Amino acid sequence: MIFYTSDWHIDHQNILKLCDRPFADMDEMRETIISNYCARVTHKDDVFFLGDLFFKSSASDGSAVKVMKALPGHKHLIIGNHDKAMVKNKQLMSLFETADEYKKINDDGRTVIAFHYPILEWDGYFHGTYHVYGHIHNNTGNELYSVLGQLKNAFNVGVDVNGFCPVTLSELIARSE
Repeated sequence: MIFYTSDWHIDHQNILKLCDRPFADMDEMRETIISNYCARVTHKDDVFFLGDLFFKSSASDGSAVKVMKALPGHKHLIIGNHDKAMVKNKQLMSLFETADEYKKINDDGRTVIAFHYPILEWDGYFHGTYHVYGHIHNNTGNELYSVLGQLKNAFNVGVDVNGFCPVTLSELIARSE
């Protein structure tokens, strides 16, 4: 099975306020996201992380490595705007099977374009391909949020709008119908 997730922002204290996350502190947020992940993902699954997993400090110290080592699945990174420190950490990056800025994925015969940022038209847009993205969290005040909601095959895979869990393409499609 293939899962998608984005914008964990582990150890980013301000994210609690900025996205109105329902956690008392960073520890509760980290534990919830990791627990939800482990409840869904097995060692056989592929998981595409669409960026912004860790905040600067945890990406450069050993805490991010510890988190990623504990997570099951074949991990793939789509690089986000907050991943600069992460991509410099060779030990951390070695835990991902692939790392790309933009990726075309075959998900059970369906073509998926994965990019950290939402885009309005993507490769195969007029031929039924899908686009998964993160970056905009649950920011309904963003003018693009409503536009993206009108696109048939574009899905926000950020944890803020997916119950702090990784999701499958089939779940995203079913939710939009």
